Amino acid sequence: MITNSSCSPQRHIAFLKTHKCASSAVQNILLRYGEKHNLFFALPSHNYFGGGRFYVRKEMIDAQFENILGYDIYAIHSRWNITEMKRIMPNDTIFITIVREPLKQFVSLFDYTNMEAFYKMNLTTYVKTVHANDARMSGYIGYNQMTWDLGLPAGQFENMTAVQELVDEADKLFDLVMVTERMPESLMTNKEVVFDSPTEKLLRQRLAADYKLYSHFLHKLDDLVGLYGEEQMVQDIAEYNSMSLRKQELCDFKQVPHEIRQKVIGYQSQSGHPLCEDAARRELLYLDKLRLSQKTAVIKRLRDANKTIPNHFALNVGINIEHPNPL
Repeated sequence: MITNSSCSPQRHIAFLKTHKCASSAVQNILLRYGEKHNLFFALPSHNYFGGGRFYVRKEMIDAQFENILGYDIYAIHSRWNITEMKRIMPNDTIFITIVREPLKQFVSLFDYTNMEAFYKMNLTTYVKTVHANDARMSGYIGYNQMTWDLGLPAGQFENMTAVQELVDEADKLFDLVMVTERMPESLMTNKEVVFDSPTEKLLRQRLAADYKLYSHFLHKLDDLVGLYGEEQMVQDIAEYNSMSLRKQELCDFKQVPHEIRQKVIGYQSQSGHPLCEDAARRELLYLDKLRLSQKTAVIKRLRDANKTIPNHFALNVGINIEHPNPL
């Protein structure tokens, strides 16, 4: 059984944010955790690292933080590349990701990204027409999104040897792979879709790569639960749910529509409590907030060291640099 005495807070965390797997909920937890503990994030200069179109590269990161602050947490959508990730993050980094039942994940992805409008065909027609290795929407959206996010090369989704190698590598690399369906609370609301039997069977075939990945880590989670102790797990989940309920009562979250995506549900706290505001803060707004706080921290660090602050850097955050070390 795993006990709390064996645990210590982690400072260096890399989270592979997979598409439509409740990964935004996990990301928000990591953003709040890092901000609370004054940790620094590997951030792009604007928005995302390509959202999954490209393998992550160190050069994609806003380099103005690196030499002064270093990086503690990575938690942005990107296509996984462990070689580059090890260039970005410290040696003691723990690696985390999350997977979801592939059929549910793909239906959510199809709906969220409006693939029906892009392909001009409904889901049933899409499954019958488009094959696993066909070109992806916008260069990165399609079948087997989780194995794509993990870095499986295009054209390899029906190559089960290559898929198994990817699963084996992920098993060795990741310290924790969460499973959406096994989270203690549901943080996503998705439209239920009922398939006819032939369509569901064919879609499962198209998603063979993701099913191999998902099945492996679902079984591994069962093993971890056994090590944790089922009785302890039940007790801790009950405590977690109780804490979540108290947080809901404190924050009084209300659903609000997304400014751009009509199908996305957001939340807004009615309490005005800072912790609640961050819990409900949308991803890009939170990243903007972190960029500002990290740039401010860089300027303070430079001032304390009597070093020159680049004009463009300070002006971007609206800080007066005429007096590097004000009394």
